[in-house]
Amino acid sequence: MTQSDATRVIRRMVAAFATGDTHDSHEYVSPSYIDHQGRGGLPLHGPDGLQQVVRAAHRSTTPQLLVEDLIANETRAVARIRWRFAPPGQGDAVERETIEIIRVEGGQAVEHWGAQAWSRTLPRAAV
Repeated sequence: MTQSDATRVIRRMVAAFATGDTHDSHEYVSPSYIDHQGRGGLPLHGPDGLQQVVRAAHRSTTPQLLVEDLIANETRAVARIRWRFAPPGQGDAVERETIEIIRVEGGQAVEHWGAQAWSRTLPRAAV
């Protein structure tokens, strides 16, 4: 079974968040990309918009990401992702779960919607 374009794109986006590396985001994010979740209530656009969000996620630590579920067809993918942020020497870790939806055209993400399902603080000893 081959992966759909949407599956390939969302996996590359998750990898960017996991590593902080967005140097090739122009390959899988369209210049017309709209991140409806955005930052600060404003949508973000194009590969630069994705790069802004990835930089923000890496501001104090490198998050650990685990794709719990991934459902896709050729043009859309939905992923349930578990994130863990453990800032070194800055107290307790935070774990959260998000639902990410992308729409793909021509092998590139053109839209993204996201929502946080839940969040919790983990005592430092649990990390």
